[in-house]
Amino acid sequence: MQNYLNRVDVADSRRAPALAAIIAMTLALALVLAGCASGQGAEGGSAEGEKKDPSSVRVVALDWRYEEILHALGVKPVGIVEIGKSAAPKTLEGKLDGITSVGQAKQPNLEVIQSLEPDLILASPTRQASIMDQLKEIAPTEAYGDTSYTEVLDAMDDIATKVGAEDKAKEVRARIEDKVAKAKEKVEPGTRAALIGWSKNTLYTWVKDSFAGSLLTAAGYEYGYDGEKSAIESKTDVAELTGDKLPGMKLDVMYLYNDTEGFRSSPYADVVSNIVDVEQDTWSRSRGPLAAEAMLDQIINS
Repeated sequence: MQNYLNRVDVADSRRAPALAAIIAMTLALALVLAGCASGQGAEGGSAEGEKKDPSSVRVVALDWRYEEILHALGVKPVGIVEIGKSAAPKTLEGKLDGITSVGQAKQPNLEVIQSLEPDLILASPTRQASIMDQLKEIAPTEAYGDTSYTEVLDAMDDIATKVGAEDKAKEVRARIEDKVAKAKEKVEPGTRAALIGWSKNTLYTWVKDSFAGSLLTAAGYEYGYDGEKSAIESKTDVAELTGDKLPGMKLDVMYLYNDTEGFRSSPYADVVSNIVDVEQDTWSRSRGPLAAEAMLDQIINS
């Protein structure tokens, strides 16, 4: 009997190291699984769902609408573009001071962009189409459309997820949708309207499928031009028309920019009874959430 007990003790002493190793391995595996469950990868990546700090994300914005989106989200870009000789629209006045310019929108300086070490580049699918691959070599690059205000708001939501500003995006969207509802209360059903630029006896009429057209439609207007846009160099969503086409549009309200005084001295000044002068950059070039709010405010108040 004593010999048997001695053999058991020897066997137990031999098993002890193996059992300890198994327990250690089990604990290590449990820790790894716990880390995976919380989003911690083997390479020490950040936890899934971990809140980003919007102020720490370095973004280069290659269009005014992105500058508006970022400002609305509380994110200051590290680089912005210039668009022709135009100053920033009123919606961005004083909001871009101290930010590095990366050159003109059509030909931004890639070396300057790279020197800014961006985490994200926001590009125009039209203006920067020819350099999209080069931009993507510098940093992750996204290009969003702007043919409707809802498309721009969807872009804002997507950008918000990339910079950690989802709550702010929800707040901005809710505010804009509230103003759309208020505008619809002001606009009498059946009222026809359009956004028109007048220059050198030529009408530049924004088409229905455009940022401005979609916003006026959402505000309750019947949009006054449902044709195709013209193949002009700027690639904007406008139809270039002669003034004699205006009576056929049967507009009740014209939102007019550019040479507003020239239009009022033209033969077509009395064709539309209600003419609302608007700021060109806000209504025709900005195409961001700040512009949408400014446009809706003017619709509501006019």
